Amino acid sequence: MLKVVSGAQTGADVAGLWAAKKFGIHTGGWAPKGFMTLNGNHPEMAETFGIKEHTRGYRGRTIDNLKSADLTIIVVGVMSAGSKLTIDQCKQLNKPHIVIRVDPSDLTTSLQTPKLEEILSHIRRADLLDQDFVLNIAGNSSNNFPRSFEFTFKFCHRLFTALGYTSTVLPSDYMKLQDIWHEKSI
Repeated sequence: MLKVVSGAQTGADVAGLWAAKKFGIHTGGWAPKGFMTLNGNHPEMAETFGIKEHTRGYRGRTIDNLKSADLTIIVVGVMSAGSKLTIDQCKQLNKPHIVIRVDPSDLTTSLQTPKLEEILSHIRRADLLDQDFVLNIAGNSSNNFPRSFEFTFKFCHRLFTALGYTSTVLPSDYMKLQDIWHEKSI
């Protein structure tokens, strides 16, 4: 069974959670103390995504999400301090990770990344062994890369569809979900 975890920050993190939720994939992970995001505190993400509040800040939740994951995807349009921390911690903890470098001016070409096949291979190997698989989706916040939510949602839509999951949500539906933390808000 696939589970998607994330640190629930604006941008790539929450896009991965929304995409998974809309495909019926279990979600979870750790958010910083106070459920802090760049858009303020959002404790409702606990109910919406099964996110837990970490006792520490961004760094602590990043490390614990990495530790729980079988693979971390890091979406990078701009190499931010947070993305660098995530990559460095993956290396230090010897955790599998794939960095998806996005051209902010050409999302269409970026979506054709060969990294999709690499990610699918990791997940399918676990499926063949009848093992659960935890996928951590991380990357740029919307402050660092304003189209990170859009790219990540569309990429995850492709990924989950390729894995055989179905959803009535279209890739273009990302605009309805961006900056929304609770389904009752939709």
